[in-house]
Amino acid sequence: MDVVIPEHPINPVQVEERPYFYSNGSKQHHHQVRQGRPFGFICVHPRATRVQFCQYAARMHGEQQASSYSLQGFAQWYLPEQRNLLIQSLLLEPEQKGFQIDLRIAWSQQAIRIWFIPCRLQQLYFRCGWVRPLSTHQSFAGVSGNVSVSSSSSSLRKA
Repeated sequence: MDVVIPEHPINPVQVEERPYFYSNGSKQHHHQVRQGRPFGFICVHPRATRVQFCQYAARMHGEQQASSYSLQGFAQWYLPEQRNLLIQSLLLEPEQKGFQIDLRIAWSQQAIRIWFIPCRLQQLYFRCGWVRPLSTHQSFAGVSGNVSVSSSSSSLRKA
């Protein structure tokens, strides 16, 4: 089988951004995932209690450049009623399982979704998180009942 190599570089095709709607099991609010937007990236090392932000994730959170925070400092970015669930999810979820969590940035009220997956390096587990902004059609700021964590191993859910 011959491999054909093009003479010119392959240019990516512009993809039209389309809304994707979902609900977390309740009709109180719906989100629209902004498809076609890049993900932010964060790395959480629970035992060292450090969180590293890439530049795009830092900008979503109001910072100008990539930064590092303590786990407690990281949780301060989100609404007070969401912080305990976030830390509980990071520390108590089995290290081998991934999960996603919907949060709201406290100062800007921007809804985001973080998808955490476990990574292992020489018997040491840490979590990598992909951060994506969400458009919320009905605000749930200040309502603690709409915080949710989805996981294949547990059902942490605040009602």
